[in-house]
Amino acid sequence: MADGPIAQLQIASHNVQGLNSPIKRRKVLDYYKHLKLDIIMLQETHFPSRYSPKFLHPHFPQFFLASANNKTKGVAILISKNHKFVKIFEHADPEGRFLLVKGMVGDHLYSLVSYYAPNRGQATFFDSLLHSLAQKLEGMIILGGDLNAAFDQGLDKSKPPRSQLTRPTKESLRIAKAIHTHGLSDIWRELNPNKRDYTHYSSPHNTYARIDHILTPSSLLPSIHKAQIRESALSDHSIVTITLKTGALGRSRGHWRLNESLLSDPIRVTELETALQEYFTLNKTENTSPEMLWVAHKAFIRGKLIQISTQIKREQRADILRLDAEYNKLKASHKKDPSKTPSSLIDKARLDLNLALTAKAEKVIRWNKHKFYTQAHKIGPLLATRLSPPIKTHALPKIRINPPRLIRPRY
Repeated sequence: MADGPIAQLQIASHNVQGLNSPIKRRKVLDYYKHLKLDIIMLQETHFPSRYSPKFLHPHFPQFFLASANNKTKGVAILISKNHKFVKIFEHADPEGRFLLVKGMVGDHLYSLVSYYAPNRGQATFFDSLLHSLAQKLEGMIILGGDLNAAFDQGLDKSKPPRSQLTRPTKESLRIAKAIHTHGLSDIWRELNPNKRDYTHYSSPHNTYARIDHILTPSSLLPSIHKAQIRESALSDHSIVTITLKTGALGRSRGHWRLNESLLSDPIRVTELETALQEYFTLNKTENTSPEMLWVAHKAFIRGKLIQISTQIKREQRADILRLDAEYNKLKASHKKDPSKTPSSLIDKARLDLNLALTAKAEKVIRWNKHKFYTQAHKIGPLLATRLSPPIKTHALPKIRINPPRLIRPRY
């Protein structure tokens, strides 16, 4: 059987600086969905261990948390609904500093680690973390987190004009030694050996630093297709992403459901009525049975509804894409030369993008509240959904045959 296109996983690490606000949680996770991220390692979720959420976002139904007792620290790992993840092992730090999750995606074993280092003693924390997890890590090992320290003081920190090249500190040398001892690589730096880019901006010091990283064993480097630093208006930290080439993943197919709001829009209803009249006019012939005509019209109108929904989503995203591009352009210019790009312009662009994302998130939350208020105590679709068993994935990542061996389908 001929091989199909190579599947890819979009993996990200991001310090979100708190997700307790329902509106912020919704707009942040909507943004991750927009970026088409598959696995996300979060830091500073700020969920207290006693009141951790049971649900985050419909696009990320599987998530794992490590939380402290109070609303500080906290890390998480999110899995997109597009991939079936089977958890094998989980180890959460009770202080909310790190989280290890092992599981299968398709027929690949992954060890995912999200970590958040303290502001002091980063090298001690990092070395202790790697030693404590060394015997537990296997398969494709990916660590993502906020180390609160730069690996290379010269390349990973911006410097004021006429400043001298900063010498490596004892802390950075100890971190580099720990990474080398455990055979890990800083993916972004490996793919961008001489490039300057940063993940965090300190306003009091007017300096940038690259303190957020994704690390993997050196043996995994040939499978890494791309590494990027993406600006984020939702946090002071940028999003670090890598694209991992892997085999067929058994990507789950979505289940289409009618967007009932389309039937409340007179313009869309008229458009659907016109399309149906045209369909029956063109296809009602002597050679077409009424049964066939009726069955086929269902597929036709479903396609028309999907087309309209896609058009509406594209129009809604256009404004956010424009604001996002404007913010990224200003941020990139500010990184190169802070004196040429006033901070006020960046703050305004960031505010505009945040307002657009907030309006979208508030609309979704208002609709959900209205739906539960009007339908919570009635027999209807909401109750049926709650009572029905969860839909299992239809993807078959592997098949066992005789003689005993596994066959993985190619897509």
